[in-house]
Amino acid sequence: MKYLHLLIICLCVSSNIFSQTEKHHWMLGLSGNGTFYNEEIQYGELYGLVNGSVTKINISGNIGYFFDDRFLAGIRSGIVIDDGHNFTHDYMGWQYNSKYFGPFVRYYFMNNDRNFNVLVDACYQAGRVTNEEKTGGPAKMATIMAGPEFFFNSSLGMDFLVGYMYQEETNTDAQLGYHYQRNGVFLSVSLQFHFIKERNRYR
Repeated sequence: MKYLHLLIICLCVSSNIFSQTEKHHWMLGLSGNGTFYNEEIQYGELYGLVNGSVTKINISGNIGYFFDDRFLAGIRSGIVIDDGHNFTHDYMGWQYNSKYFGPFVRYYFMNNDRNFNVLVDACYQAGRVTNEEKTGGPAKMATIMAGPEFFFNSSLGMDFLVGYMYQEETNTDAQLGYHYQRNGVFLSVSLQFHFIKERNRYR
């Protein structure tokens, strides 16, 4: 936590750093996170109720365009890798890959006269989940988050967002099939690159 506090202090004292959130600017973003948890899954007739531990890695990227001052819309895509170990059947492990793609919108509440801004971000993504046996099915995820973005310079920012996430996945296989829903608090930390294209150059 002390490193996070130091980062925020350094950003706050940099009075000559301003964000680029005006109309016609672009934004590229990259984020990643990992979670570790235990879960219960109700499979089909072959396995029934299964207990296991899961390691989940989520990597996503986005590209957006400021259609108006402080308002941005774009596309966000990502991949989620679930690697699990089964406590119920020791011989059974699994890995699922979920790929998502969909629109997002973002609104910044403050003008470009400070080195941080406050924003709200909403996104809906649809995709597909597959496993090692090449079975799978549809997946979807929706998030709405809010929080600050701090700027290292006029082009590079880091946001810290918290909000709500809803996620749903289905495997339609007759024996390995499952369906689950998750929802709850969602935390996100990501890097965002703000720039404008002018005379075939980026600034």
